[in-house]
Amino acid sequence: MADAKQERSLFWDIIKGLGIIMIVFGHTGFPGGGFVYLFHLELFFLVTGYLYNEKKYGDDPFLYFARRFGGSWPRYMFYGVLLALLHNYCFSHQLLSGVQVLYKAEDFWVSALHSVFFQSPELLAGPMWFMPLWVIAATFFSGVIYCGRRTKKWKHVTIPVLTVAAVWLGQFLVARGMSLMYHIELSFVVLPFFVLGYYLRLYAKNLWETIPVIPAVGILLVTTGLLYQCNRWGIFFDLASLNIKGLLFYPVVLLGFLWTFLLALLVERVPKLDRFTAWIGRYSFDVMALHMLVFKGLDLCMRKWYYRDPSMDISRYPSPFAPQYGIAYTVLGVLIPVSLAFFYDVLKKKIQK
Repeated sequence: MADAKQERSLFWDIIKGLGIIMIVFGHTGFPGGGFVYLFHLELFFLVTGYLYNEKKYGDDPFLYFARRFGGSWPRYMFYGVLLALLHNYCFSHQLLSGVQVLYKAEDFWVSALHSVFFQSPELLAGPMWFMPLWVIAATFFSGVIYCGRRTKKWKHVTIPVLTVAAVWLGQFLVARGMSLMYHIELSFVVLPFFVLGYYLRLYAKNLWETIPVIPAVGILLVTTGLLYQCNRWGIFFDLASLNIKGLLFYPVVLLGFLWTFLLALLVERVPKLDRFTAWIGRYSFDVMALHMLVFKGLDLCMRKWYYRDPSMDISRYPSPFAPQYGIAYTVLGVLIPVSLAFFYDVLKKKIQK
């Protein structure tokens, strides 16, 4: 039992690892970014639904909110304040685009206080917009499960009905361009992915593990072709800008889930690569928070040591060089934050001892 539990946990950490790699890759602007934009963020909603502990939180959604908030807010604050501290350095080295100013003391405190409310104004904190949405959507999901449990034998009718109602409300708001605080409208839109993860755990926990390698490769190639064709048809999703193409959003994202499941299945069967990818997945928040800063650090290095042109404009966001060197930016944009977070954890454990 312990081994089986470990393997299942490893699989979902692999999913998270692949998801965060795709997020970083998508931000490089390298060819193929539109492919992963079809489903990469949504993977984290699915994983959260799958890992939901109904026994512990099913009758107390507020406790679940406290858990999700308590796990994300301190880290959001830390990275928000860190980026505020680095603002003047980035500004002085022409790393920031748009209307940016040199911070005075009061500007720093304003930025830090915004981070208290999950609203860091720092340009390089842009990818963290996702965190409050995730917390709110996860809480709504827990509320749906709570309502389902209250109806007892009608539980598995109540949950789908509430999910469909949430989708209708979310699509209604998005179709009218109504962007609410923390993108609450999107929390309704993405609720089905939490619910799907929840039902996968209930009824299809080990389904993907029954697929042999050769059929998995074949299906992976087919889904790759279908997702590529979606891009060719001009289908592109961007949650942050409310670009979800109505109900078309759901079948395409589900196709992306299948693609990722199959890829994770293959990764899981490669010794060392499985644990390496899972290791990345465990530090996905840190990668989300820091990879833009890594991009700008790489831009600075490129200007200084490769192009040797101090006057070169490298303020373009997220990076002027990432579209050309996307693979290198992806690798370093993932590994540097993961390594920093890992060594922080090691140091923390030694201090606690």
